[in-house]
Amino acid sequence: MGGWASIDMAGADHPPSDIQFTSSTGVKMSDLSKIIKAMTVVGADGVKVGVVAEVVGQRIKLQPNTIGDHAVSSHFIPGGLVADIEGNVVRLSATGANAMLLDEEEDGSMAD
Repeated sequence: MGGWASIDMAGADHPPSDIQFTSSTGVKMSDLSKIIKAMTVVGADGVKVGVVAEVVGQRIKLQPNTIGDHAVSSHFIPGGLVADIEGNVVRLSATGANAMLLDEEEDGSMAD
């Protein structure tokens, strides 16, 4: 499982805008082009978060759930949570439970 490098920003007024973080397996945080429809999204703990519907900007749109209160609602996961892509699996840096706390509606507001 990959990890992220840290950068010492002590004394900096703001982070440089041209930094690109790369996981230990070489997946650039900003490169979501390798993510395709029907890939499984799992948390860092292996818990399934959902299935990719598409990538929209810097967010992953999940296919709507087929059960429960969100049956007709698609949610979005911030692309910055992607830690690695392993075959047909998108692994997040957050646990499944934490990723679901960070999911968003289409308009960018926090999901229920």
